[in-house]
Amino acid sequence: MFQRLVRTATVIAGRRGLATTTQGTSSSMAGKVASGTLAAGLAGYVAYMLFPQKAEALEAPSPPEHSHLHEKGDPEWHLNCNKISTRPDLPTFTLSDLRAHTSDETGYWVSYRGAVYDITSFISAHPGGPGRLQMAAGNDLRPFWNVYRLHYRGHIIPLLEQKFRIGTLNPTDAEEAANFEFGDAYETDPPRVTDNTPCTHKPYCGEARIDLLAESYLTPNELFYTRNHNNVPEIEEDEYELIVEGNGVKRTVFTLHDLKTKFEHIDVVSTIQCAGNRGEDYHGIGSGPSGATFLSPHWAGGAISNAKWTGVRMRDLLREAGLDVDGIHEGRVFMKNGQHLKMWAYDADETGEEYGASTYMDKIVDPNGDAIIAFKMNDRPIPRDHGFPCRAIVPGHAGARQPKWVHKLEITDNPYCVLQCLNFSPEVTFEDHLSSWPPKGKDAEYRGKIVVQEMPVQSLISQPPQNAIIGASGLESINIKGVAWSGGGSGIKRVDVSIENGENFKEANLYKPIEQKRRCEWGWTQFHKSIPLSDEIKVKLEKGEQVECILVSKAVDSSFNVQPELPRAYVNPRGTAVNHWYRVRVTLDPQIPAGVVINPAQHAAAAGRFANKPSGGSFMTPFHEGGWDNAETSKGETPEDWHHYSNKKNTATEPGIEATIDWDYYKNIKLEPHYSKAKVFVGKCSGSSGTCSSKKGSCSA
Repeated sequence: MFQRLVRTATVIAGRRGLATTTQGTSSSMAGKVASGTLAAGLAGYVAYMLFPQKAEALEAPSPPEHSHLHEKGDPEWHLNCNKISTRPDLPTFTLSDLRAHTSDETGYWVSYRGAVYDITSFISAHPGGPGRLQMAAGNDLRPFWNVYRLHYRGHIIPLLEQKFRIGTLNPTDAEEAANFEFGDAYETDPPRVTDNTPCTHKPYCGEARIDLLAESYLTPNELFYTRNHNNVPEIEEDEYELIVEGNGVKRTVFTLHDLKTKFEHIDVVSTIQCAGNRGEDYHGIGSGPSGATFLSPHWAGGAISNAKWTGVRMRDLLREAGLDVDGIHEGRVFMKNGQHLKMWAYDADETGEEYGASTYMDKIVDPNGDAIIAFKMNDRPIPRDHGFPCRAIVPGHAGARQPKWVHKLEITDNPYCVLQCLNFSPEVTFEDHLSSWPPKGKDAEYRGKIVVQEMPVQSLISQPPQNAIIGASGLESINIKGVAWSGGGSGIKRVDVSIENGENFKEANLYKPIEQKRRCEWGWTQFHKSIPLSDEIKVKLEKGEQVECILVSKAVDSSFNVQPELPRAYVNPRGTAVNHWYRVRVTLDPQIPAGVVINPAQHAAAAGRFANKPSGGSFMTPFHEGGWDNAETSKGETPEDWHHYSNKKNTATEPGIEATIDWDYYKNIKLEPHYSKAKVFVGKCSGSSGTCSSKKGSCSA
């Protein structure tokens, strides 16, 4: 009966032009409700709904790479707890006591449900910056956290309890401390498609669905991963200004019109990956007492995307402001107090603190560095979520080094001080070392040396989808697709894939439709391979048994750096530069005909839930929609209460995006080789040992 229903659904889906495997679910939630299950793929959805236990069974095991790790022995540290402890041993404070501690002179206290915490030493160590914590001082945290619900993930309260608890408020004062409204600055954020799947909503951080990454070489603007640190600013084009200032230049202000009319435009195809992509893989296996990763958001894997960017070279702007960019690049000029370029953005938190980042000047002045101020993304205006009207593109570097809504470039001798995108030794823990700043045993300059700039080699299998059930009746092979990339301009030389958890590898076929310079290979490479089933797997399937397969890929870049197999030696409490094998767990089901794939990611996106999973296919601790699906704060809510879904009306005036993803548009964008604007010539052969053949550019001895 099951096979008959699935075949029927497949036929219906085929008649309606719907895919059951890799097609996106990019319409709005309202559209999905109106079209029922068809938008998610009838065949896959019918299979999912008839046998939900098949999918649920896939959620239980821990990822294979975590199976060897120790269990945390300290019962006081938790990864999934939002309850405070009863502490009769601690003093009771009044609301006046709490509100008397709101400055550097008095120290900073906050409360949560009556528990009082002295966070003075934590102010400078807060990953979200000191301003937001100082803003909360003297109050209960709940009104703030009801906007920033990522704090309800389950490991933050135990940290406060163990490190900062000093007392308790009486019940009346406890409620009064929370008796105020904290404004929501995110109500004017742009709409998003559900395939841009959020791991936290405020500030919005959405991953591209991993199972869609290889659908097009260029990631659609609507799908491209989104990392916002604040609310999305609303900027009018005629009011936009870009300031260039600092050491070695005269202060110069450019309008958007200046950028578009006074300088040469160049196209740069570049992949952007967040420094913390896949940080969830480290959550729970760190060296500290909780083993937690203390950095938001906890990306599962989809914080990587690829686009064609159009703009003007930063070096041209600096030259216009008086900097000898050629002399610096060629080594004829050394500017001791100009080794860094700070970039400041229009977006700011509630206290007015602007987002900023910095990178090295040698990257900026290098004519082959391709660092640009971009105003187009995939031949369209840059969407608001991605920096409208202008953003920095620093190819090969972490996403955090490429600010959106950039409004100032500053040449300086000091890098921008960051707390988030740092990479520590596994011995460093957040609880013991990073809960105050500078880190215990390190000087204040330490963080400038460990900021993630160029990213390590990475690959992800996108098809088959994570936790998919694959029809195996008549199945002969598994077709694998994915993406690979390495930072710093390193190209991808090889990708090896396996359907046996790395026991045996096959070299995949590579696809990259654009020719980029050596060491300037900013765009990712896609890979694909059909791997035949082993005789052992076939025998089990013939017996009617389900077979679980662990699919892995490992990429090798042009310097022959290769992804490590396991994470343990590279774990850091910030969850940055994660690049061990991304394992995809699938189940082959002989009761389902070949060609049918039940895709949980597709179903989750259609339901407005987070669609991606970390390596191995399951979270080590409950995800709670990044803290948003919390029993206390989300009572009576549905995902529609959290999302601002795109539709034709609300995207009509939005730059660079549409209500749904037009895959054909992105698949047909023209890509030019790196020498498309260069003078091309064919050199003649010379020398006594060689003669020119009849073919242009070839030489034979």
